[in-house]
Amino acid sequence: EEILIGEKGGEYLGRILNASKEPPKTIAQFQAQNQFSGPEIQPLIEFLNLLGVSRCEIHQSILVQLKNVLKQKISSMEEDRKKILLNDTIMFVKEKALQDISFYLLENIEEIPDVYFQKLKLLPFEHQM
Repeated sequence: EEILIGEKGGEYLGRILNASKEPPKTIAQFQAQNQFSGPEIQPLIEFLNLLGVSRCEIHQSILVQLKNVLKQKISSMEEDRKKILLNDTIMFVKEKALQDISFYLLENIEEIPDVYFQKLKLLPFEHQM
């Protein structure tokens, strides 16, 4: 199954909406398939909805917390495990929401194999000033 984050996710959603005869129903189905779910989470999300907290704010807050957990785990990993993780996640370095995790991982590897520098050279990055 393909991971649909960032631009790929937006393109996928655009395609299914363009192909849909009932966009509101398609959006509801997409949300149901991709939402945080579980009996423990739904009451919390409903409560946050009542307080006027947007889905975007919820997702951003969760993302920040998860990134902090990932950074702690990366710091305590063995070097070999970090390299395996780097190999499995290098493709996410171009995703703005995940970039800081990818770079944190790179910073925490003692010797980065040259192959990753070559991969990084080939990836398109948006430059910010």
